Amino acid sequence: MYTVIGCDRCQTIWIVERKPVTVKCPRCGKRHKFTKLRKFAEEEDLEVVRAVRTRLLSDKRSNRSR
Repeated sequence: MYTVIGCDRCQTIWIVERKPVTVKCPRCGKRHKFTKLRKFAEEEDLEVVRAVRTRLLSDKRSNRSR
């Protein structure tokens, strides 16, 4: 199982495998309880969650340029 999650401090979006107790944001280093994080997608297929993350990042970039 793969999950697309987002950091509430720096808004980084990344993918984690399985359901860990805690995760560390790869950008700002903040440690989060997995159950408290916003989950954008949960899927068995890694390619599906990669596509979701790519779409979210693309939407985020297009909103900045407005």
